[in-house]
Amino acid sequence: MKKLCYFVVLSLVLMACSKNQDAFLPQPSEESNITEAITLLFVNVTLNEQEQNQGCTGTCNTHAPVSRASVAIKSNSSTNGNDAQVSFLTSTGENGFASFKEIPPINYTLTVSCEYGSKTVDVTVGDKKTTIVDIGF
Repeated sequence: MKKLCYFVVLSLVLMACSKNQDAFLPQPSEESNITEAITLLFVNVTLNEQEQNQGCTGTCNTHAPVSRASVAIKSNSSTNGNDAQVSFLTSTGENGFASFKEIPPINYTLTVSCEYGSKTVDVTVGDKKTTIVDIGF
């Protein structure tokens, strides 16, 4: 009988605790952000084989990735009220992609150079946004 009483009391305590367990757990506030956004610029460089190979027959527009292309960005204006302009340089990987992470959210001139030539475009990068630019040769 004693064991039964202990079991019943213990069961009641456990049920009461399980109903109120959320009260003991930290609750996320609306101001907290678990995943913080960062500013990103992705550049995808591909080759339009049909334009590069005029004697092509059949399916030639493969948009094959261009690896080891030089990718440079230079700000079109000063940042944070400074007169200094910012610039960054990288190259594409085997997949034809290059990325710039946590760069100032401003207007840039993007220049891609590779064995197929050079292309320049203007790009606006938003604050804590991901911007994707496709460059085809």
